[in-house]
Amino acid sequence: MDFLVVETNVLTRLIGPQRYGEVLSLTTLPLETSLVGLGDFLAYSMLVATSFQLSGLIGALETIAFVLCGALITLQITRLRSKTSGLVIPISLGMIPVILGL
Repeated sequence: MDFLVVETNVLTRLIGPQRYGEVLSLTTLPLETSLVGLGDFLAYSMLVATSFQLSGLIGALETIAFVLCGALITLQITRLRSKTSGLVIPISLGMIPVILGL
């Protein structure tokens, strides 16, 4: 869903550019030159908490490492493009220790 909203600009078209700017300022945190949605941070932390419950501290630390790698990849992609979905790559990579039970 995150990917579709970001890539299609559906929210901007639904509520208009001015209102979208207002919503964006309330729901994102600026990091360097990019904006990261609060929902992204919530999803990352939920994944780490789930990993901690299922695999313990080592599993949670592995999940954090994968999520951070995914976030760095996403930031690199964002530098090439104006915007990128912030959930797809970090969550996909972060799921590896959870699924494999590392």
